Amino acid sequence: MLEITTVTPEFSPLTFSNPLQSKESWGYVDVREGAHMFWWLYNADSPSASYSQLPLVMWLQGGPGGSGCGFGNFEEIGPLDRDLGPRKTSWVQYSSVLFVDNPVGTGFSYTDTDKAFATDVATVASDMLVLLKHFFDKKEEFQVGSASHRLDHQK
Repeated sequence: MLEITTVTPEFSPLTFSNPLQSKESWGYVDVREGAHMFWWLYNADSPSASYSQLPLVMWLQGGPGGSGCGFGNFEEIGPLDRDLGPRKTSWVQYSSVLFVDNPVGTGFSYTDTDKAFATDVATVASDMLVLLKHFFDKKEEFQVGSASHRLDHQK
């Protein structure tokens, strides 16, 4: 049986000249003993619908080993650019976006010891499954976007 532990730190919103209208949260899911996968979620900021009525899209950076939370978020589709200025167009205008640093060891995801790094595709996939189960419990419709691959899934 998989046990999911999520740590969601309390945080004070950063102050910008044009602050984000959408809500955001981030944290870790303990995907294995000593292996912690980082995620960053922006709730959709749409004037036409509540974020709970819009889809959840998960973004994985290509590579493998690219930081979705860093590169995909600030260089491509997130609500802020790399200088923390508001982006004119963002996927957050149309859906909630979940950025994930995968595999563990990428970006803000980390291990307690070198032995906890994933060394094969099966472990990488298993780690992602643990994280996905965490979010499937909260949101039924779910789409995956990636710099390398993309698929749609509905529960």
